Amino acid sequence: MKEQTEKAGAYCARCPVREACADYVIANDFRDGIWGGLTVDERDRLAREQTDLA
Repeated sequence: MKEQTEKAGAYCARCPVREACADYVIANDFRDGIWGGLTVDERDRLAREQTDLA
């Protein structure tokens, strides 16, 4: 599983819309998969940080 996650993250790292993708899935609380190069846990952490800064 870790290998798949790393491969997906590497693929996303080359994507020109990675940041927009991550913003979209964080805003819509997607609970599965790698989106914007981020795991669910990474997205949760970013969402909490964004909430703390608001």
